[in-house]
Amino acid sequence: MSLKIPPMVQSEYVKDVNVSNTIPDHIRTHLDTLLTDNADILTDLPGQSDLGGHAIKLKDEQPINIRPYPIPLHGEETVIKEVKKMLDMGVIEPSNSPYSSPIVLVKKPDGTNRFCIDFRRLNGKTIMDKETIPNQEDLFAKLSKASIFSKIDLTKGYWQIPMDDSSKQYTAFQTPIGLMQWKFMPFGLSNAPATFARTMRLLLDGIPNVISYFDDILIYTQDWMSHLKTLDAVLSRLAKHGFTARPTNMYIGFEEIEFLGHVVGKGKLRPEIVKVERILKLSTPKTKKQVKSLLGLLGYYRKFIGNFASICNPLTELLRKGSPGKIEWTQECEDALNKIKHLFSTSPILALPDLNKQFVVRTDASDSGIGGVLLQHVRMSAVNYWTGRESTQ
Repeated sequence: MSLKIPPMVQSEYVKDVNVSNTIPDHIRTHLDTLLTDNADILTDLPGQSDLGGHAIKLKDEQPINIRPYPIPLHGEETVIKEVKKMLDMGVIEPSNSPYSSPIVLVKKPDGTNRFCIDFRRLNGKTIMDKETIPNQEDLFAKLSKASIFSKIDLTKGYWQIPMDDSSKQYTAFQTPIGLMQWKFMPFGLSNAPATFARTMRLLLDGIPNVISYFDDILIYTQDWMSHLKTLDAVLSRLAKHGFTARPTNMYIGFEEIEFLGHVVGKGKLRPEIVKVERILKLSTPKTKKQVKSLLGLLGYYRKFIGNFASICNPLTELLRKGSPGKIEWTQECEDALNKIKHLFSTSPILALPDLNKQFVVRTDASDSGIGGVLLQHVRMSAVNYWTGRESTQ
C-alpha cells in the first residue's frame, strides 16, 4: 500500500484571531502590531516545545505486544487516513519496536469515528508521575478583580511535546500500513497530563496575571496597559520555546470569556450556555451507565445548585451497589431530573471569591443530605454551594 502523503498546509493565520470590538482605538493599534509581530506562531500547525519531552518509566522491561483489535471494513479507511495525516505532520513514524498497543475506533456524537490507542496495558506498568494538576477552583479564585480577559489555545497541545527518544518504542501501535510509534506525546498515556502540566508551569513561570489548564492559557488584568504587557510576555515565551497557538481559538480583550466550561467575567461565574442547553435536553436514562454519565455532567456544575445531593438522591440511588443493571425509572426520579433542569434553566450565577475579604459559611442538614453555602460581600453573594448525602449506616 502506498505511503504517498500530501503536504500539510497552513489554513489559519493571524487574521483569524478573535478580537473584541470594544477595545479602544489606541489600544487596538498596539494590539495589531503585537499580533503581527508574532504571526509566525499563530497557526493551525503544531510547533515543537524545547522544554523537555515525555518520558515513560516502566516497572519492568517485559514488552507489551497486544494483538490488534478487529477494525470494521468501513473503519479501515478512517484509520489509514489518520495514520497518513499524522505521518505527514511528523507526530508519528514507522517503528520496529517489540511493543504494540491496539487501535480502537470510538464513535463521536456526529456518527464519525475517532482514532484512539488503547494504552491500558502500558499504563498498568507505568510508574506514575506525581506532578500536580492545577485545581480549577483555585484558578477561578484568582479572577475576581479582573475586567479584561484573553484566551490562548495551543495548537494540538499534546502534539507539541516531543517524546523522549528512549520512550518512543513503548508507544508503538499496529496499523493497516505497518507498525508506527509516536514522536510526540499522544493522548491516553497515564502520565501525559502530568507532563503537560509541568510544561505549562515551566513555560509561564514568572509571568504575572496568567493561568493555564492544559492547553488553555488565560490572561486576566484590570487595565489595558497591563494586559498588553502580559500578552506580549506570553506570546514571546511561546515563540522562544517553540509553541504555536491556534488563531480561531484565540480570544483577545473580552470582558467575559469562556474558560473550563464556564463563563467568567465582571466578578461572576456561570455555566457555559451550550452546557446548560445540553442539560436541559437530557433524556431519560435506561441503564446504570447512562445514569452515571448524566450525574457526571450534572455534578460538574453542582456548585451552582443548593441542595444538589438531596435533589439528585433518587438518581444516585439507582447506582447503589447490588441494584439491577436495567434501572427502574420512577416518578421520583423524573421529578428530580425535572427539578435540576429547572434550576439550571434559571441561569445560576456565582460570585467569584475575593480572597482578601471575609467569608460566611451557612449549613443545613436533613435525613437525606447535608449542605452549605459559602457567602461573601455586603449583599452576601453565593460563592459556592456544597452538598452531600447522609450515610444510611
